[in-house]
Amino acid sequence: DQALGELDLVRVKSEEFKEYQKKDSCVIAGTVNEAKLLVLGIKQGILEQLLKDKDKNIGILQDEISKRDRDIKIQSEEIARRDQAIETQEREICSRDETIRQINIRAEEYEKTINGLLLELKKLSTGD
Repeated sequence: DQALGELDLVRVKSEEFKEYQKKDSCVIAGTVNEAKLLVLGIKQGILEQLLKDKDKNIGILQDEISKRDRDIKIQSEEIARRDQAIETQEREICSRDETIRQINIRAEEYEKTINGLLLELKKLSTGD
C-alpha cells in the first residue's frame, strides 16, 4: 500500500512538474514574444525616424535646389542684359564704322576735287 501511495505521489508530483513546465514554457514563450514585439517596435520607431529624417533632408535639398534655380535665373537674366548691351555696342560700332567709311569716301572726293582745282590753278598760273 505504501509503495502504491508513494507511486501515486510520484505520479502526482510528476504531473505537477509537467504542468509547471508547461506554464513555465508558456511564460518563457510569452516573454520571448513580448521581447520580439518590443524589438519590432524599436525597429519600427527607428524606421519611422529615418523616414522623417529622409523627408526632412529631401525638403532641405528641394529648398537648396529652388535657391540655386533662382540664382541661375538671376544670372541668366544678367547674362541676357549683358548680351543685349554688347549687341547694342556692336551696332553702334558698326554705325560708327559706316560713318567713318562715308567720311573717308567724301575725303577722297574732296581730295580729288582739291587736286583737280590745284592742277587747274597751276595751269592758269603757268598759262598752259
